[in-house]
Parts: sequence; C-alpha cells; structure tokens
Amino acid sequence: MVRVVWTRAAIPYLSKEHPHEPHPPLGPEDVAAMRLRDAFLVGLMAGGALGGCATAPQKPLGVPIDLHRLNQAHYVQVIYTQKQSAKVTYLKKLPSPGTAPAPMACRYANTRHQRWNRGAWIWKTHALLGHPRFAAAFLDKAHRLGLDRLYLYLEGPLDIYRPLLHEAHASGMRIYALTGDPSDVENPSVVYTTIDKVEGYNRSHQLGFSGIQFDIEPYALSAFANHEQAIYERYVHLLRSIRSDIKGRLEWGVVVPFWFDQVQLHHESLIKLIMQQADNVAVMAYRTHYQNIVELANNSLCEGEALGKSVYLGIETSPIPDETHFILSTQQVLHYISYYQGRPYLNHRISSARPLIAHYTVSGSEISFYPDVEAAVRVTAKCPKYDSFAGWIINGLDEGWHVGKMH
Repeated sequence: MVRVVWTRAAIPYLSKEHPHEPHPPLGPEDVAAMRLRDAFLVGLMAGGALGGCATAPQKPLGVPIDLHRLNQAHYVQVIYTQKQSAKVTYLKKLPSPGTAPAPMACRYANTRHQRWNRGAWIWKTHALLGHPRFAAAFLDKAHRLGLDRLYLYLEGPLDIYRPLLHEAHASGMRIYALTGDPSDVENPSVVYTTIDKVEGYNRSHQLGFSGIQFDIEPYALSAFANHEQAIYERYVHLLRSIRSDIKGRLEWGVVVPFWFDQVQLHHESLIKLIMQQADNVAVMAYRTHYQNIVELANNSLCEGEALGKSVYLGIETSPIPDETHFILSTQQVLHYISYYQGRPYLNHRISSARPLIAHYTVSGSEISFYPDVEAAVRVTAKCPKYDSFAGWIINGLDEGWHVGKMH
C-alpha cells in the first residue's frame, strides 16, 4: 500500500521515452577523481574563492546533494512532484527494464467463495481512539459501505483499543492489527515484540484482534537501490521467523506490491516465497480500472491458488500526485548542481532537452480513486474469478472521510 510513502508499489514498469546510450564507462578511480575535482572547483567558484566579482549566492530551490553518495553511484534518479524536486536516489545500477512477466495460467473459477470480504487499512487510528461518538459513526459508515473488517495501525498501548474492539465486534466487524516498517528487516526484534503484545492482549480479553498483518515494504530502505538481493533475503528470512514464532496461534498476512511476481530470488518468484510463509497476502494492485487491477494481480492470484493461500486485492483512495522521473548518469547530473553557502544542491530542474538515460511519468489518477471513494467501493462489489480471491482492502478511507476533522 501506499502510506503515503511513495513506493515502487505504484510504479508499473520503466518506459524509456527519451533513451540515450550512456558514455563509455570510465575506471572507478578516474570517475571519482573527476567528480571530486569538478565539485571542488565549482564550489570554489560559487563561493568567490577564485577571485572575480563577489555576488550573493541565490538560495537554492532544489534538494541537497550528498557528494559522498554521488561519488559511490553510477546513476541518479530524480523524482519531481508538482513541479518541485522531491527526491534524489543514488544508484549503482539501472532499475530493471520494464517487461511484464508472462501471465500464469490457473483455473479462473471462483468455486469456494459465495461471498468475499471487504476491508480497509486505517492508519490514523489516533482519531478513532478516545473518541467514542466518532468511532461509532465511522464504524456505522464502514458497515453501510459493506465493509466487514478493519486493519488498524497499532500505536500506543493496546488497552486503548478495547472500546473500539468491543464496538466493532458488536457491529459484526472484525479488527486486525496492522503493523510493519521497512526498518523491521534490519531490526526484527520489533516484530516479535508486536506479536507478543497482540497475543498477550488476546489472552486477557475476550474480544481481541482477529489476526495481524505486516506491511514491511523493504524496498523503501535507503540502502535498497544498491543492496537489493541482500535486503530481499533478510526480508524472506524475517517472514520465516514470523511463521516460526507464531506457530499457527494467530492468523497473519503480508502486504505486498503487485510487482513482487517479477522479482526472482534463488530461482523462485518472491511472491511465491512469501506465500509459502504467510497465511494470506494482500496485493497492492493500485489501479483505477477493474480489468487492470485483475491483470496486475493475476500471477499472485494463481500462486495463491497453487499454494492454497488466500489473496486480497488492495486499491487506493488516498491523494496521489503525478510524478515525473528522470534517470541520469552521474556525469550528466553534474550539469544541474550548484552551490549555496558551500553546499551542493540540485538547483536546476532536470530537462528532457539534455541527454538522459530515461524519462517517464506516473499519473496519480491511474493509481488512486481519490477523491471518488464511492467508485472504489463499487469496484469491491466485483469478484475476480479465482479460487484464491478472498476479498478487497481499501487504502485511504481515513483520508477520504477526513478522519482527523470529524471528532
């Protein structure tokens, strides 16, 4: 899901609208020396240390550049939203070219499910806790929309969830604990502590959590671009450890982006390795056309069928801005760097008029139903014809319903 943390969950494939072949690679020592020399000279000139007219430097409009990370990289990805530079990523290799994986074949017959579940991810749980009237109104609206489960992000001691859990159970709704952070891959003790807390709460309360769902998203780690395989291996190892820790005592699932079916790890697809561990998966198939959603999730649904695992499909209703992506070599990005008070900034907007490695745009309206929440709810009335399909989960209802403004 997108939280809104913008992740590859929303980027389908890399389309090269303006491809250019990079310059022949230099040796690493040559490249490092050249970059450091140029950066040093530009910095001296920007600060007036080489003589000439001393003019006041303009405050930069762009984002800071980390020269150390730039010197370790071969490529730079710059993402703009709403005409501002939003993010710079340093890459040692290019992102995988976007070729859709071959669609898997399965029976495409929903024979097990007479009805399917409809749920929602709720991140702003603080707005529901301690506000009984608002929580009751929220649950009533969820019930009228046909939702039968909520995934509540855990924050604070679990005892504060007791009134909400009672209210939800009284309305026939199931509540799942939602947790997870990219850093869990590096610090798994947080995960085990959360499992202990949820199980402990359920032992001491008659009306507890129906299960737990992990939204870890390892690709959001800053080191991911240059250590992809190692991070994926730690991620899968963490899921194996979760299965061993829970030992079937608690239903648990994992939130995944649709493109995990493209990732290969030790000659197996990552989505298959995840399904072998978890009880169920929720696929962030964030698109606004039903057929596109099903096509993106096809391979996950087929893997679920083969392994006997339930698959939920996630859709987005949070506001998602358009994003423009540029990928440049480190030599090319030097044309856009200027200095302010001795510090380097990406101070000029990247232009497709100059040579680039790649340039593409991701449209927010193709990913999120926002602001038309009702259109998203209408999609959840449909049932993809897969035996593994278990239901829908909507992200962003707390945005669409203005959770923070209603109590």
